[in-house]
Amino acid sequence: MTTSHTTIFIRSISPRTWLEGYNNPSIIEDKIRQKKLAIANIQCLLEEAVQRKDTSLQQTCEIVIRQATREVALLRRRQERAIVKMTRSLNAL
Repeated sequence: MTTSHTTIFIRSISPRTWLEGYNNPSIIEDKIRQKKLAIANIQCLLEEAVQRKDTSLQQTCEIVIRQATREVALLRRRQERAIVKMTRSLNAL
């Protein structure tokens, strides 16, 4: 695997999709799954950077992994709030 021209895409959500899925637990779950897949791919890249002793790439990967992990935690909390909101809406019917 060549990493010299690797581009990392973590956020590629259109505004419409973002608005429609903001409080939709299943769409949030899909976003979480995508982030976790991205994290796994970056961890592979990190392992390669460690083997090649590329400290710059290693530091970049670590930063991106930390940020993506934070984003997954935020998405999980948002998903929990969305589920509570949906439950309340259903109970109000």
